[in-house]
Amino acid sequence: MTTAILRQRHGNNTRDKTDVELRVIGAGLPRTGTLSLKTALEILGFGPCHHMVDLMREPDRIIGFIQAYDGENVDFRQLLKGYRSTVDAPTVDFYKEIQQA
Repeated sequence: MTTAILRQRHGNNTRDKTDVELRVIGAGLPRTGTLSLKTALEILGFGPCHHMVDLMREPDRIIGFIQAYDGENVDFRQLLKGYRSTVDAPTVDFYKEIQQA
């Protein structure tokens, strides 16, 4: 089943994201089925799910991750605002900080 068909059946998770809080952090390695996991989490109601592909759609968000890699204080709550879950890079590199936030 393609992602487009699944989204038709289960919603595309593009609803208003202002009241959404992060509930699931996938801390596994990238390139290990994370896009499939993203789709599964969204079907199960934990979407939208942040994944590396989202950075292609929202390139401004990359700046926050670059700042985090540079050791700057980053408000991960604000950076991931609107997502109920996250998998893949770059969030996997900051799972402890995200969990604390």
